[in-house]
Amino acid sequence: MGLGKTIQGVAAAASYRVEWPVLVICPSSARYHWRHEFLMWMGEDELKPENVHVFLSSKKSGQDTDKVKNARIFIISYDLCSRMAKELEDFNCQVVIADECHYLKSPTAKRTQAILPLLQLAKRAILLSGTPALSRPVELFTQLHALQPEAWASLQEYGLRYCDGKKGRFGWDFSGASRVDELYTLLRSSVMIRRLKADLLRGLPPKRRALVR
Repeated sequence: MGLGKTIQGVAAAASYRVEWPVLVICPSSARYHWRHEFLMWMGEDELKPENVHVFLSSKKSGQDTDKVKNARIFIISYDLCSRMAKELEDFNCQVVIADECHYLKSPTAKRTQAILPLLQLAKRAILLSGTPALSRPVELFTQLHALQPEAWASLQEYGLRYCDGKKGRFGWDFSGASRVDELYTLLRSSVMIRRLKADLLRGLPPKRRALVR
């Protein structure tokens, strides 16, 4: 956390500006943070406040039609997005950012099933997370399938190879981990950029803790 994933998301979206509009899916508490970051980093010459729309309700009566019409960036929470997914498809957002994408880790969750098509329909899908799940590779599968559905097509094949899959009385158990180094190498060479504090904060001294009385 705190390593600049939001600004990297803004920069990535800006580099694909000809393919806008942008859809940002994020935790509810982060919606206005994303709005602030887009406006701050892109600047008023490039982006006006009226070009960024934050969804607060899934009801059309609760939306300002003119604001939606003028927007080039749409920001929405995961819960709202799962309810408005079909409507959002009509916005034709070709750049989609999923912040804290581990919200989509369960392939059977209604939220995941509703949002996954938005990522797959987009020309550019950018998934951001401050909580990598390399110790439980099964939690990455849905996100990988969203980015590269042909390369990561089968949960069973993935689970057997990378999740130490075991057949039990009630089906397959993919809660383990296997060939993690191989998976990590594959991800780093294809879809993943991982930032570590050791890489970005080299000029800072080690963290110190002190008891304040």
